[in-house]
Amino acid sequence: FNTKVFLGAGVGSTFRSLKPNSNELFADSLGARANETARTGWNFNLGFTTDLNKYLMMEGGVSYFFNGEKYNFQDTDTSHTYDSKYSWIGVPLKLHFKYDIKKFRISLGAGVIPQMQLKFRQESTTVDRLNMSTENSLKTTHGMNSFSISAIGTLGFHYNITKRFGAYLNVDYRRQLTSSYQKTNPYNHQGTAIGGTIGFTFGI
Repeated sequence: FNTKVFLGAGVGSTFRSLKPNSNELFADSLGARANETARTGWNFNLGFTTDLNKYLMMEGGVSYFFNGEKYNFQDTDTSHTYDSKYSWIGVPLKLHFKYDIKKFRISLGAGVIPQMQLKFRQESTTVDRLNMSTENSLKTTHGMNSFSISAIGTLGFHYNITKRFGAYLNVDYRRQLTSSYQKTNPYNHQGTAIGGTIGFTFGI
């Protein structure tokens, strides 16, 4: 088997699917949260790939990543903004179809990420009619779902610089299949992300 260890980092646009809780006992309307927009999120990855045969490759590893959303309300003399960030550590498991052309490899893969939520953080700023600014910072795990699962799809490009050393570029799409919040929260929140990852590989 041809096995490679990889180390990489990436950035992308992250957002969310947000719906009222399906249990009417806890559900609430989205209100101002319907106007949230995407924010930038980072990811850091350590893992390995192993060739199964000429056309198949499996991948495993550990990933530390963020997703979130932001909100910006501006009136004539008041404003309210916030930035929300959810941090996770996950274990991506993927199966790739691959094709090699001399030193170059292209791959298309899909899989799942069992993930544990480490922290929710929100930074907010409110400016009133007297131009007084109030800033708040919230860091918590209360009310958050400690475990979730995401689906991920990857288009990858790899180049062997030497026999053992290489570089790669991936384009990834990730979507949570379960909510970031506990079942009693008014909303069902599922994070999404699309972006790129670059890094290096080492043959073993």
